[in-house]
Amino acid sequence: MHTSTAIENGTTPTLPLDGIQYGKRLFPQVLEDAAAANPNDVIGMIAKSADISAGFTKVTYLQLSNAVNFTAWWIEAQIGRSELFETLAYVGIQDFRYLVIEIAAVKCGYKILLPSVRNSATNDEALFQSTKCSKLLFTSQFEAKVGSFAASMRGLNIFQVPSFDDMVTCPAKHYPYTKTWEEAKNDPIVIVHTSGTTGTPKAVLYNHTFVAFAADGVRLLPPANGRHVTSLAAFQGLAYCSVPFFHLGGFLFGLSTLFCDYTVVFGPSEAQASGDIVNAIMQELKIGAMMLVPNVCENLIKDHGEDFVTRSKALEVIFFLGGPLASFAGDFITQNTAVNVSQIYGSTETGVLSLLMAEPQHWNHFEWHPIYGPDLELVDPEAGLYEVVINRRPDQTWCSGVFFNFPQLDQWRTKDLFRKHDTESHLWVFHGRRDDVIILSSGLKVNPLIFESILQSHLGVDGAIVFGSSKLQCGILVEPRTSQAEEGSLLDELWLLVEKVNTEVQEHAKIDKGMIMVITRNKPFARSIKNTIVRSTTLEDYETEIREMYAMACLHHDCVGLLRRKIELGRVAFYARPGASSEKEVLYAMAEALGMERVEGDIRDIAIYRCRLAVSFPFIVLIHRENIGLTSLFRYGKGFDIVICCLSHDSILDQISIIDTALAGGVRHIIPSEFGGDLSCDAFYEKKALLWRYKLLVQAHLERVVREEPAFGYTLVYVGIFTELMIGQMMCNIMGLDTEAFTGEVFGKPGNVVWATSANDVAAVTVAALVRLNPSNFAEKQEVFVYGQKLSLAEAYGIFEKVCGQPFTVRYRSAEECERQLEKFVQAGTMSQALYMSLCHVCGFCAIMPEGKKMTLLQGIELEDFEATVRRTLRPVLKDAK
Repeated sequence: MHTSTAIENGTTPTLPLDGIQYGKRLFPQVLEDAAAANPNDVIGMIAKSADISAGFTKVTYLQLSNAVNFTAWWIEAQIGRSELFETLAYVGIQDFRYLVIEIAAVKCGYKILLPSVRNSATNDEALFQSTKCSKLLFTSQFEAKVGSFAASMRGLNIFQVPSFDDMVTCPAKHYPYTKTWEEAKNDPIVIVHTSGTTGTPKAVLYNHTFVAFAADGVRLLPPANGRHVTSLAAFQGLAYCSVPFFHLGGFLFGLSTLFCDYTVVFGPSEAQASGDIVNAIMQELKIGAMMLVPNVCENLIKDHGEDFVTRSKALEVIFFLGGPLASFAGDFITQNTAVNVSQIYGSTETGVLSLLMAEPQHWNHFEWHPIYGPDLELVDPEAGLYEVVINRRPDQTWCSGVFFNFPQLDQWRTKDLFRKHDTESHLWVFHGRRDDVIILSSGLKVNPLIFESILQSHLGVDGAIVFGSSKLQCGILVEPRTSQAEEGSLLDELWLLVEKVNTEVQEHAKIDKGMIMVITRNKPFARSIKNTIVRSTTLEDYETEIREMYAMACLHHDCVGLLRRKIELGRVAFYARPGASSEKEVLYAMAEALGMERVEGDIRDIAIYRCRLAVSFPFIVLIHRENIGLTSLFRYGKGFDIVICCLSHDSILDQISIIDTALAGGVRHIIPSEFGGDLSCDAFYEKKALLWRYKLLVQAHLERVVREEPAFGYTLVYVGIFTELMIGQMMCNIMGLDTEAFTGEVFGKPGNVVWATSANDVAAVTVAALVRLNPSNFAEKQEVFVYGQKLSLAEAYGIFEKVCGQPFTVRYRSAEECERQLEKFVQAGTMSQALYMSLCHVCGFCAIMPEGKKMTLLQGIELEDFEATVRRTLRPVLKDAK
C-alpha cells in the first residue's frame, strides 16, 4: 500500500517514498508501462450476460493495451489524427470499449465527448454544437439512434467502431504517445456533461491535470483524525461499479484502475445496474468494494437484505454517489455487517472533494478534510444552513479540480446546503440544494429531502418528489416499483410514513394525505445518467396532474384552517353530480381529511367522483352508484347531519327530490346549490332567467319543509358568478374567451356590471358557513352573502388583455338575441343549454348583488381578486398556447 509523507499541518505534499510522480502521470503511458511490467494481470471484468452465473469476461493489461493500439490506428485510418484537439464523440453499450476509445482518442490528438446514451436528441444537439463536435463513433447497438440523429445534424460524420473482441484479438503494433507531463498537462482530453438533474446538461472540459489528480494524485492527500480520504487508491481486490462509463464517476473509476491496484467489475453491457444484478454478482465474486448510486444500493437492501449480510464477508466499503442514501439502507448495512459506508461528494464541475472516510455510526454525515476540504459559508442563520463554497488557495492549486476546469474563477459556489451535527461540530448533514429548497407563497421554506428520503425507504417505492414552489402547501408524487402496486393500499402505507414526518416538521411543511399521488408506471419519472430523479423535468411532465391535485385539495389557506375546524360538526356528506368517465377521481383521502366516515357494508361498490362543474371544490364528494335512484340514495347514507349540494346547473331540477330523500334519511341541515346569485333579487330573475326560476322553487320548497319539520334547517350561500365559469375553466365560457385569437364574445353591454367570485373562495365560504352553525342545533336558517368583486364587462376584458399581454376584439351581443336562444333551447328540450344561456343572460345584464345588500363578513376569509383568479387559472392555458 502506498503512503504519503505529506505533513498534516502543511498544504503542499511531498513525494511518496516510492518516488512515483503521483498526480503527474499520463494515463496512455501508465497503461503501456503496466502492460510491459504485468501483462497478464487482470485490469477489469464484465458480466457476459444478464445471467450472471454465465461468468465474466476478463481483460488484462496486455489485452487492453493491444485494443488501444488497434483502435488508435483504426481512428487514424478512418478520420485521421487531430493537431488541434478536435472533439470526437462516442456512444456505446457499457463495455470496455469506452476505456479503449478514451485512451486511443487522446493518443490520436482528440478530446473525447461522452454524451449520455439516455439524452434526448435536443440535449445531444446542444452538446454537439457547444463542443463543435462533427465526428461520432458508435457501437452497432446504437446504429438506428445515431443514424436518426445524424440525419438531423448537418455536417455530422458517423463511424461504427469494431467489436471489442476484434480490438483485443487483432494484433496491433505500438501506437506512440511521447509527450511529457509538462508538454501534455494542459491538453484537453475529455468532455463529460452535467447530469441534467437541475436543468439542461452542460459540457465540462477536463485536461490531464484534472484527471491525473482525481484518479491518481488523490493518494497524496494525507490522513486526518486517523482516517484516509474517501478513495480506493490503496484498495486491492475486486471493486464493482454501478455508474455508467459516460458519467464522470464511471469515467474516473475505469481510468483509476490504470493507476491503482484494484480490478474493476462491471455488470452486463446491455442491462442497467440494479439491486438484483449486484446481488447476483456478489454471489459469484468476492467483491471487496462497491461504487453505487443510491437507488441501486437501496433496492439491493430492500430486496436482498439477508443475502447481502451473508455475501458481504469480503466487502470492505461501499461508496455511494449522486445523492443521499436512504437512512434505512445505510443503517441496515452498518448495523448488520462490518462494511464501511461512505459518500463520494462532488460534481461534474468540481470533481471529487476531500472527505474523510465515515465512521460507522456517522455514515450519513460528512467530515471534510481539515486542510483540503472546502469552506462552509453561513447563508441562512435562522435555519443554521451553510453552503459549500470552494475558494482558490494559492498553495492548493494542485488539488482544486474546479479551478483546473475554470481557471478564470477564484470561487465556486456549489449551491449545496449543509447544517452542523447537533453535538459533533466537525460533522455535517446534507440538507439539500439551494435550488431544491421549496419556497412557499408565504415565503416559508420546506426541505423536500425530509419527506423524500423516508418515502423512498418503502419497499414499494422507486422514487418520490415533493413539490409546492410558490404554493401554500406542498404535495408529493410517488413512483411505485411495479405496475401491479395497489394504489390504495400503498397510499395508506405511505401516509403512515408521512404522518410520522409531519410530527417532526413545522406546521407550514406538513403534507396532507390528499396531496400524495401514486403515479402510474407507464409515465415514469425523468432520470439523469446517475439514475437520480431529474426534478425539473419530472415536475414539468406532471404539471397537469399537480394542477388538478391543488384544485382538488382546496389549498386556499383560509379554507384549510376552516376545514380543520369542521370536525365540530359531526358527520357531513357532500353530494355532486358525477362527471364524465374521464373525470372520475377517487377522493377517499380528502373525505378522511374532512373527517368524513367511510360507508361500509352494502355500499362496497360505491364510487367517489369529482363533480363535473366543480373542479375547484375538492371537498365535494359524490357518493353515487351506477343506476341508483334518488329515492333510495339515502338508504346508504343514513345518519349524516348535513348535506351540501354542489350541482351543475342542469341538475338543479333534481334538488327538490334530493332534499326530500335527505330528509327521509335523517339529514338535519342542507346547503342547496344556490351558488351564483341572490334569489331575493327583483322579479326579472323569475321572468327572464330560467336558472333562477328553478332556484326560487328550491328555496320555496326549503321554507315549506322547515315549517313542517322544525328540526330541519338550511343555509343559502349567495355568491357572484364563478370567475372560472366566465373564462372557460369549468366547462363554461360565458365571456367567450379565445386566448389564441385574443377574441371575446358576451351577451351584454360594455358598461353592464357583474359580481365575480373565484371557485376557491366559494369553497372557503361554504365551509365557513358550516362552521357558523351551532352543532347542537342544526335547525336554523342562515343566509351568507359573499359576492366577490364588482366590475363591468369592459373592465373584465381589460383584465384579460393585461394578463394575456394582447388586445382583445370583443363582440357584445344583445339581450334579445340571448332570450331568443334561450327560448329555442327550451322548446327543443335541451335544458342544459337553456340553463347555460340563462346564466349568460344573468352575467351580461344583471348585477347579481342588489343595491343596498351588504356582504356577510366571515372570519378568516380573504377573497381573491378577479385579476389574481384570472392569472392563476389562465397561466397553464397561456403556457400551453405558447
